[in-house]
Amino acid sequence: MPTVPEVIARWDKFLASIYERFNTVMSEAQAGCAQLLVDNDHDTQAFSVAWGAMESRAKQLGSKLSDTWHEKVSPMFDEADAEPGVENREMVKLDQLHDRMEVELEGMRVRIFADAARAVWQRAVTEAPPHLNCSQCGAPLEVPPTLSAVNVNCPHCAAVVTYEPGMRLRQIEHFCVHPLAEESSWQQWIAKHQAEKALHDSRDETIQLLKAYEHAQIEYWRAYLGARARMLPDKAAAFDKDLRGKMQFWYEQVDRSGAWIAAGRPRAIA
Repeated sequence: MPTVPEVIARWDKFLASIYERFNTVMSEAQAGCAQLLVDNDHDTQAFSVAWGAMESRAKQLGSKLSDTWHEKVSPMFDEADAEPGVENREMVKLDQLHDRMEVELEGMRVRIFADAARAVWQRAVTEAPPHLNCSQCGAPLEVPPTLSAVNVNCPHCAAVVTYEPGMRLRQIEHFCVHPLAEESSWQQWIAKHQAEKALHDSRDETIQLLKAYEHAQIEYWRAYLGARARMLPDKAAAFDKDLRGKMQFWYEQVDRSGAWIAAGRPRAIA
């Protein structure tokens, strides 16, 4: 029968091995997806499928943590007559590693897709019309950095000229804009994740925790939508509407919370 220190040592070794395997998968994903994009002439379908397979492998490792704890480690602590406090402390290690892997997996996804977006965008830019001239006076105009058709005002004759970047840029709008906006708002995503975890881990759902999570969500979506508007200027006018839309589902859920109701349902965004 193993002693408590022996069980802890085995558990620590297992956690370290899982994290090492996780890092191996992440390294393979970063290198492999980038090369696959080049090998397939910047075709995004094969790239996305490859990432999906890597993501699945990483998530399976996270599931293995929980499965091993419940099937093997917890019974071993029972056999060793470990005090409840010991087992609880060791289970915290599982939660901490699982959360760390989730955050790092999300960070790798954002990084890989943002890097791919830059490469795809650059490739598409080379195929977009390189020049723009005023249709009225013929003066050369500055080509705007955009993925969609936009109107450009001629500074010479005030005519409005439509710039069409080409079908390739139009077709990849979602593939490029979304991950680049996610990358730009990554620090706000971290703050949102931490606020959500604090709320989830709390035994008492207080109005302070709810408001902190609400604030973190709003800051994330402001950063995300702001980055999107910089790449797609035509989306800027819908910023406030889109922000309300992003928050609406959570507001519908939290409106049933006792602490939120007691505080008068204090939405920061009406």
